[in-house]
Amino acid sequence: MTPAWIVCAWPPVLLKAQSTSDLHFVHLGTSVLNPGDTYHPSMGQTLWGNPSSKSVAGVAWDWVELQQGVFAMADPLGLVTNLRLVGPRGEALSNTQVALYLNELVRTLPWQSEVKRHCRLTKCCSPINTRRFPARGETARVNAPPRHAANGRPTLRRRC
Repeated sequence: MTPAWIVCAWPPVLLKAQSTSDLHFVHLGTSVLNPGDTYHPSMGQTLWGNPSSKSVAGVAWDWVELQQGVFAMADPLGLVTNLRLVGPRGEALSNTQVALYLNELVRTLPWQSEVKRHCRLTKCCSPINTRRFPARGETARVNAPPRHAANGRPTLRRRC
């Protein structure tokens, strides 16, 4: 798979924030950074974009398996994209405003089923009877995502 953070190297795509619902993203790839074990969940990255348009836009994020077959974004504010969203009058949006629009976009994508399918194909997720997820009230022990040695930031927290 193309590394998810490569989306930062793609040419920027300027788009009115209200137009994000018009984007038709497809799954470009999913990678597993940690296949998980009895005490640690599977974790990875997924990349979505619209490669067939004139200007290629994309968004990527880290995911984590919360319980057998249930996936969530590891950090809803940690998305990386080459989209540059602007308001109705062309003004730049704050990072928080951009995150809201991107999270709404991600919500419309069938990304959990793609991650689940990828995990099944690569057998990264252990069978439920050999995998132990924390019981209600029990604290999960989660490995931190891989970090860059130079800056100590999580993999997808790379600034574009």
